[in-house]
Amino acid sequence: MTGPQARHARVPRAQLAVVTVMALVIVIWRIFAEGALTDAFEDRLLDLRFQIRGEVAPPESAAVIAVDDAAVERLGWAPPPRKALAEVVGRLESAGASVIAFDLLLLDSTAADPPLAEALATTDRAVLAVALTNHPQDSADRAPELQAALERSIVAGLVSESARVASLPRPELLLPQPDFAGAATLAHVNIVESSDRVARSVPLTLWVGGEDFLPGMPLEAARRHLGVARGAVFVEPGRAVRFGDRVIATDRTGSITVNHYGPRGTVPTYSLLDVLDGKVPAALLRGRAVFVGATAESLSDLFATPYSADVPGAEILATAAANLTADELIVEAPALHALGALLALGGAILAFHAVNLPSLAAALLAVPLVWLAALAAVQVAFSELRFALDATATIGALFFATTWTAAQRFRAQRRLAAALSEERGRLSRYVSPFLAEQLAAGRLPERRSQEAAVLFVDVAGFTTLSESEPPDRVAAFLADLHHLYERCATAHRGVISGFDGDGAMVVFGLPEPGPGDGAAALACGRMLLAEAAEFDSLVLPDRVLALRVSIHHGPVTAAIVGGERQAQLTVTGDTVNVASRLQEIAKEHGARLVA
Repeated sequence: MTGPQARHARVPRAQLAVVTVMALVIVIWRIFAEGALTDAFEDRLLDLRFQIRGEVAPPESAAVIAVDDAAVERLGWAPPPRKALAEVVGRLESAGASVIAFDLLLLDSTAADPPLAEALATTDRAVLAVALTNHPQDSADRAPELQAALERSIVAGLVSESARVASLPRPELLLPQPDFAGAATLAHVNIVESSDRVARSVPLTLWVGGEDFLPGMPLEAARRHLGVARGAVFVEPGRAVRFGDRVIATDRTGSITVNHYGPRGTVPTYSLLDVLDGKVPAALLRGRAVFVGATAESLSDLFATPYSADVPGAEILATAAANLTADELIVEAPALHALGALLALGGAILAFHAVNLPSLAAALLAVPLVWLAALAAVQVAFSELRFALDATATIGALFFATTWTAAQRFRAQRRLAAALSEERGRLSRYVSPFLAEQLAAGRLPERRSQEAAVLFVDVAGFTTLSESEPPDRVAAFLADLHHLYERCATAHRGVISGFDGDGAMVVFGLPEPGPGDGAAALACGRMLLAEAAEFDSLVLPDRVLALRVSIHHGPVTAAIVGGERQAQLTVTGDTVNVASRLQEIAKEHGARLVA
């Protein structure tokens, strides 16, 4: 083990298979399963993408005439002012509006109906709102004018896919007054609110029985604005709407996600009163699909969007119509499932490798970068291409890959720490505990000049003693003796450089020299002599252990010596030689310690 990096555990590559399979499970579950919790989470992420993208300029194809609070105060609203609406039709016709779409329910019959009926009869640009009701009107009782208007409005659908059609709700229609049908077509004005009451989608069509589908007002307005023949509109229930030479993908309910351009008022909006008073130049309305709808708070036709909490329904319908005319729809086609799956899978694999980098510091830096890159790809796909990739699947795959791999690495790191601890324990058996950590980490120098204290110790008269005792008893004696040396050396941070029979060499100043090395050597020598007086051995049943200790302090060269496969750390130099010769002086003078 040669360096700090070797101390970091790695997760086996086999674990990548677990991450990959789980990422695929998350992607497939998001594609085919319906989960209210994750769908709501994805809705919030879609709103966030809109907000990060920011406002964009809407195409010049739609406008809103607002029945605002001022108009309600002046004209009243029970029922909607027919005469004022008739005048608006005339002004929009004169201005050259391509479509006049009424997001108003003209249900009640009043004495003021004839002017509006006459105005609608003189234009072929009107689209009237149809609502849903819990009180169905028997089609046998339906006025011929309304029946004719419905037949003019219906688009065909592929009803052979009974499973898809059966899953679609069949609405009951609340139709306008027959006198207003004239040359107008009908369209529903349904807007889908999610559980959090945010309007994110509108149904392009509603199934009304047989092979018939009633278009939504955005689809009908876009069809009229672009001049697409009704026969060129065809519904594939729960999958798509063929719109001329385009195929518009829908969700299971036939809805599209509205590409909101910004907060309330982003689509050009003009007050009904300003139009009546001639304050709106015709050029601002010419060639546009104009939606006439309620914006007054008292009329309760306001919705939340990713940008605002109070956007009028007419503006949402106008926005969807602008999406269709400019081909600026949010793309959620099944073809994107493959792209989203690749992003989620690729992000999970990269997260696995990031967590598993050799350096923990590099892993801590790389993991957030992988997350940022994956989420940035989701955002760029939305902002630049209008691709609504499944962000929930991507985040789910990233989260699993990151947490799973981190947990596996943590477990591997614990196993490695236990193995290192056991390894150092075995290593300490053969080298000083003060060197074991540095040796395991590869931090010992190959050669270094320094100051150190060197101590030699041996047993007086050992040669005679060993000749008179059996080898096994001598070996037991040496084991106890070496244990005594080790205990005294360790107590004073001495490193035993080697044992030589009954002797040992102890160095003070390894792995790093210090100002107290000489004093530590003297204290160790005194301890050796004191412990020798208490030494008990079968080899010396009636005698006290006689030790000779010699010490010298000075410059040495600390170096790792030995071969390629077996080496040891020791010191060399004249200081070592002097300490060794002092043993002879101790022997000549019968001294126990010479320093």
